[in-house]
Amino acid sequence: MSKYFDLDLFLNAPWDDFYQFLTMGSPSLLLVLLGLNTLFLLFFATRRARHSPRLRPATLYWVQTFMVAANAFVIFQKDIFHYVMLAKGII
Repeated sequence: MSKYFDLDLFLNAPWDDFYQFLTMGSPSLLLVLLGLNTLFLLFFATRRARHSPRLRPATLYWVQTFMVAANAFVIFQKDIFHYVMLAKGII
């Protein structure tokens, strides 16, 4: 058995909990993440098809940072809104 991959750990993972997490909400979290990432993929494919000049490395890092932040916001949206409302004193 490899020291980097434990098959028992993979097989005994709480897959039902993971599925419940991805399907919660309306629309489901999985669909929102899929839609967001599809938009960025379409942006990339359009730039590539038009033979646009390459992005500068600094710009590329900002785009990737925005992509990671957008995905994190989608995943933790409920918690973020809860803390914002707590900070405003609404809750």
